[in-house]
Amino acid sequence: MGRLWLLKPPSESGQNISFGVGLKLPTGKPGLTDTTTLANGTRVTSIVDQSIQLGDGGWGIPLDIQAYKRIKKTTIYASGSYLLNPRDTNGVNTGRSRPSEAIMSVSDQYLARVGIARPVPYTRRFAFTLGWRIEGVPVRDLIGKSNGFRRPGYAMSVESGLQYFRGRDTWSLAVPVAVRRNRKRSVSDILVG
Repeated sequence: MGRLWLLKPPSESGQNISFGVGLKLPTGKPGLTDTTTLANGTRVTSIVDQSIQLGDGGWGIPLDIQAYKRIKKTTIYASGSYLLNPRDTNGVNTGRSRPSEAIMSVSDQYLARVGIARPVPYTRRFAFTLGWRIEGVPVRDLIGKSNGFRRPGYAMSVESGLQYFRGRDTWSLAVPVAVRRNRKRSVSDILVG
């Protein structure tokens, strides 16, 4: 991913914003299978759930924005990313009975975060963070068709974390706790009624 900061340090004076764009390659196997044993001893091989496939088989364009503003000892931060997946479906059979859900969709994805960071008292290398995040899959893609099986919806979370600073590097650990989940109706659900 290529990223460009709007203001070049040190002229940023406690605030900055960056924009990024990249390329997602169709890596990973989108049609991974698994063999399970039923209660009667029969072994069945089937496609694993879309959520744990090793890839989706599509090219994509990740877009990214990050911003921060320092006010005294508090830093306000925001970031967002959106993955454009122009491909409609990937040809992998889902095993679902509804014809409109028979093939897996190659869906867009998004993530947004906003929060604050404050230094840990009496330290120079640590900061606490507290924020809000939303992540999900839209009902319809921004580019291309939105057919096939997908699970559109979002999860909103409160996110607490710890940052460690060393030289020019920042290491972050954040733990989101979901406060709301909402499964939206997919294009297939809307077509069926």
